[in-house]
Amino acid sequence: MMYRPYSSSSTSPASYLITPNLNPEFPPEVYRLTQSETFHQKAKDMMFDYQIQVFKNFGGLILKPWGIHPDYPFIHPINFQFLEQPEELKWFLWYLTHLYHIAIQFSVCDLIYFLTKAIRGNIEPEHQNFFTFLSWFHPLPQWLEIIHQSCKREKETCEMFMVIIFYKPQYFVHCGRAKQLGSFPSSWIHKLYHQEVHKDPIQYRELQKFLCQLNRTIPMEIWPPPNAEAPWDTWPRVYQPYHEGILKALKDYRESIPDPTEWSQDYPWQCSQVNLSRLNFNDDIEDKHMLEDVTEKEEDSDDSMDSSQYPHSNRNS
Repeated sequence: MMYRPYSSSSTSPASYLITPNLNPEFPPEVYRLTQSETFHQKAKDMMFDYQIQVFKNFGGLILKPWGIHPDYPFIHPINFQFLEQPEELKWFLWYLTHLYHIAIQFSVCDLIYFLTKAIRGNIEPEHQNFFTFLSWFHPLPQWLEIIHQSCKREKETCEMFMVIIFYKPQYFVHCGRAKQLGSFPSSWIHKLYHQEVHKDPIQYRELQKFLCQLNRTIPMEIWPPPNAEAPWDTWPRVYQPYHEGILKALKDYRESIPDPTEWSQDYPWQCSQVNLSRLNFNDDIEDKHMLEDVTEKEEDSDDSMDSSQYPHSNRNS
């Protein structure tokens, strides 16, 4: 953006380059996309790009095992855990909430505990990005008040789970030639559950139906009946490029972990990277799918699936 001061005594006004207003609450590439007027066209690509970075650099974190659904990115609530939340995950959520209404499930006890600590100024470094994300929608003290008000209607809420809806569409603000991004953040507590929502198929399907209504997708006329498996709830029999990209990112992540035997003679061989391939990764069923040998590709099969039959990310986590 150029500022051109004008003086009646000057026939050739000078031009001064003004440093762009790079808001730290925006992903680093947003200014470039805004100036090239490609932000809205590239937003979905950037969302998936940040997801790949989360898998490649951090093993997937709360996006395990397969990330969001490629055709219905909003269809499965994210099961949030207070682990590491890097910049890449924050920017992934920035784009995801720009494009869709999404649901995030929290343990009520954990959310209140860490939120209270954050309000007192005791934010763990690995949680800073998450509380930045929350502050895009409400100040942290207001969040705590909203949560307490919602919990008053229930007893023994510490063992319960809370689903919160987030949506933060970005829009352009023009002032002459200047161009900025603004937003309309909205969020609300959808419901409290006595167990993780995916453990109750009826409740889970109702939540999915609500998310489809919010995102104006899948009319009720073609909504799958309760006894039918929805296309977004099936696991792949043959990996598609979407899965192969995530598997490659996971392979890069595992290969980037240094072998302790290379820098410590006292480190037991049984825990070395050389022996990791012989260990069973038994975190959960999804990890078994993720961490299988990506170099072994399946032969051509008649069991190929269309793009709507990709797995979800959090239902079984």
